[in-house]
Amino acid sequence: MSADTLTVESRAFFERSKSKVSVSLWYGAAAIVFLGFCAAAGGMAAAYNNVTDSSVNNSSELEDAYTSFKGGYGKSSPPTYLITPYNLMYP
Repeated sequence: MSADTLTVESRAFFERSKSKVSVSLWYGAAAIVFLGFCAAAGGMAAAYNNVTDSSVNNSSELEDAYTSFKGGYGKSSPPTYLITPYNLMYP
Protein backbone atom coordinates (compact mmCIF):
# COMPACT_ATOMS: atom_id res chain seq x y z
CA MET A 1 0.00 0.00 0.00
CA SER A 2 1.36 3.36 -1.00
CA ALA A 3 1.35 6.35 1.32
CA ASP A 4 -0.54 8.29 -1.36
CA THR A 5 -3.66 6.13 -0.99
CA LEU A 6 -4.13 6.87 2.73
CA THR A 7 -6.94 8.93 4.18
CA VAL A 8 -6.21 12.43 5.46
CA GLU A 9 -6.10 11.31 9.10
CA SER A 10 -3.92 8.31 8.32
CA ARG A 11 -1.60 10.41 6.22
CA ALA A 12 -1.23 12.96 9.04
CA PHE A 13 -0.45 10.17 11.52
CA PHE A 14 2.07 8.67 9.10
CA GLU A 15 3.87 11.99 8.60
CA ARG A 16 3.98 12.70 12.36
CA SER A 17 5.40 9.29 13.12
CA LYS A 18 7.94 9.61 10.32
CA SER A 19 9.15 12.96 11.65
CA LYS A 20 9.27 11.61 15.23
CA VAL A 21 11.45 8.73 14.08
CA SER A 22 13.85 11.06 12.28
CA VAL A 23 14.06 13.41 15.29
CA SER A 24 14.72 10.50 17.64
CA LEU A 25 17.50 9.27 15.33
CA TRP A 26 19.11 12.72 15.42
CA TYR A 27 18.87 12.80 19.23
CA GLY A 28 20.41 9.33 19.40
CA ALA A 29 23.28 10.38 17.13
CA ALA A 30 23.91 13.49 19.23
CA ALA A 31 23.91 11.40 22.41
CA ILE A 32 26.51 9.06 20.93
CA VAL A 33 28.68 12.02 19.90
CA PHE A 34 28.50 13.53 23.38
CA LEU A 35 29.29 10.15 24.92
CA GLY A 36 32.36 10.02 22.69
CA PHE A 37 33.44 13.47 23.90
CA CYS A 38 33.08 12.34 27.51
CA ALA A 39 35.04 9.16 26.86
CA ALA A 40 37.82 11.11 25.13
CA ALA A 41 38.07 13.55 28.04
CA GLY A 42 38.19 10.68 30.52
CA GLY A 43 40.87 8.95 28.50
CA MET A 44 42.99 12.09 28.41
CA ALA A 45 42.60 12.54 32.17
CA ALA A 46 43.65 8.93 32.76
CA ALA A 47 46.63 9.38 30.44
CA TYR A 48 47.80 12.48 32.29
CA ASN A 49 47.35 10.64 35.57
CA ASN A 50 49.55 7.79 34.28
CA VAL A 51 52.20 10.24 33.09
CA THR A 52 52.17 11.99 36.46
CA ASP A 53 52.57 8.69 38.29
CA SER A 54 55.40 7.46 36.05
CA SER A 55 57.41 10.71 36.06
CA VAL A 56 59.95 11.17 38.83
CA ASN A 57 61.69 14.48 38.05
CA ASN A 58 58.76 16.84 37.70
CA SER A 59 58.99 20.45 38.75
CA SER A 60 56.22 22.01 40.81
CA GLU A 61 54.95 23.92 37.77
CA LEU A 62 54.74 20.71 35.78
CA GLU A 63 52.92 18.98 38.65
CA ASP A 64 50.42 21.87 38.72
CA ALA A 65 49.97 21.57 34.96
CA TYR A 66 49.32 17.84 35.24
CA THR A 67 46.85 18.43 38.03
CA SER A 68 44.93 20.94 35.92
CA PHE A 69 45.05 18.61 32.91
CA LYS A 70 43.67 15.73 35.00
CA GLY A 71 40.83 17.95 36.19
CA GLY A 72 40.06 19.09 32.65
CA TYR A 73 41.08 22.70 33.29
CA GLY A 74 44.35 22.82 31.36
CA LYS A 75 42.98 22.84 27.84
CA SER A 76 43.70 26.47 27.08
CA SER A 77 47.38 26.69 27.86
CA PRO A 78 49.56 24.99 26.68
CA PRO A 79 47.69 23.45 23.76
CA THR A 80 47.07 19.74 24.20
CA TYR A 81 48.06 18.99 20.64
CA LEU A 82 51.58 20.27 21.37
CA ILE A 83 52.11 18.55 24.71
CA THR A 84 50.76 15.03 24.80
CA PRO A 85 51.59 12.27 27.26
CA TYR A 86 53.55 10.46 24.54
CA ASN A 87 55.71 13.51 23.80
CA LEU A 88 56.36 14.09 27.49
CA MET A 89 57.40 10.51 28.11
CA TYR A 90 59.48 10.14 24.94
CA PRO A 91 60.95 13.51 23.96
